[in-house]
Amino acid sequence: MTKEKKITVKVENLNVNYGENTILNDLSFSIKENEFFVLVGKSGSGKTTLLKSISGLLDYNGRIVTNGELRLVFQDDRLLPWLKVSQNIKLGIPVYNNNHIDRDHKLSEETKEKIVQVSEHLEIEDLLRKYPDQISGGEKQRVSIARAFISEPQIVLMDEPFKSLDIFTKENIYDWLLNFWRKLGSSIIYVTHDLEEALFLGDRVALLQDGQIIKSIEVPFDRPRNKNIKYSDKFTEYRKMLAASFK
Repeated sequence: MTKEKKITVKVENLNVNYGENTILNDLSFSIKENEFFVLVGKSGSGKTTLLKSISGLLDYNGRIVTNGELRLVFQDDRLLPWLKVSQNIKLGIPVYNNNHIDRDHKLSEETKEKIVQVSEHLEIEDLLRKYPDQISGGEKQRVSIARAFISEPQIVLMDEPFKSLDIFTKENIYDWLLNFWRKLGSSIIYVTHDLEEALFLGDRVALLQDGQIIKSIEVPFDRPRNKNIKYSDKFTEYRKMLAASFK
């Protein structure tokens, strides 16, 4: 008998207004543990507003319940340029956890081990002693992901983290992200405007328009995902179907 997965994020009747403008309108959905949930919408549809509401960065009306530690990955890497890669990754560990950071704020052995493990998973172990201005854009995004995942959070929100990267860099990062997510088992809410990206990454894809989810589908492709599925008739069919749902 398959164990029922618990709900990690539940959004009920969420409303967000900027002045007289309604951004999110009576929005409701939930995601389960280890689910990769992708939210697709055009610019200005409220995707980032939703993530900010869930993460507590924005006031809202309605109800949001999160079960577990939560981390947010932004569109830009937001690395601190005066800190080395290893030190930037360390910032993902809660500062109140004295088991990881000693009185002098040096790296404990436990923290060093965690940094090495997460950097190996994301193939950035050779970058740990470098500064952000010494690495590429794709490498910076992997550092940003490592910082978010190092504390092994139950929930990760990702706001178009690969938007500025070229297609070749994206292809590789997709593989790194999916492998890493599969090992850790976190729930992910991933925001994008790219339908192809949504179908390749997600377990479920929801379309956001006018502050509401207008369509939600289960992605039919098995994991691990092969890049060649993007050229299949079924992938093309689903992409066209999602595109046709927008006004």
